[in-house]
Amino acid sequence: MGGVPTYWRTLSGDSKSQIGWDKVYRNYDVLSPWAVGRFGDNYGADQFIKKIVIPDLIETQRLGLAYLPVIFPGFSWHNLMINRHHPSKAILNQIPRRCGQFIQRQIDNLLKLKVSSIYVAMFDEVDEATAVFPVETVSGGLPAEAKMVYLNQDGCDLASDWYLQTLKNVEIIH
Repeated sequence: MGGVPTYWRTLSGDSKSQIGWDKVYRNYDVLSPWAVGRFGDNYGADQFIKKIVIPDLIETQRLGLAYLPVIFPGFSWHNLMINRHHPSKAILNQIPRRCGQFIQRQIDNLLKLKVSSIYVAMFDEVDEATAVFPVETVSGGLPAEAKMVYLNQDGCDLASDWYLQTLKNVEIIH
């Protein structure tokens, strides 16, 4: 299995473009292109499916390879960049979770394509605000003076394990 760049198929964007990389990417049994941060709203998620995932699925099916698309709940490098002293890159709640609607759109889009598996990024990436493990739900539960993304950042009232419960209930339809 290979966790590959988003643009593995075209050798552009985040992909290695030198001669031979096309063979490397196509040598895996399972391809899982990285999608975190490639879009930030429903329109972007829909366009990503249309422009990247569908052509990827066609190519992997043609090659007889399995395809493992990546979804993510939201994103923020704030925690990581502040600790690394890069405040200009430290946007709090850069890609909002929208009370779970952001990841649900990605799940719905992929289920319509009848994918057999989905990779959820990431279980514990608190520094990138992509964690789906039980997290603090309100700002008052954070350490004093902490400026971090918390679960109900976007005005929801979700349980701390909402993502785990939701993902547990996703049924893959064949």
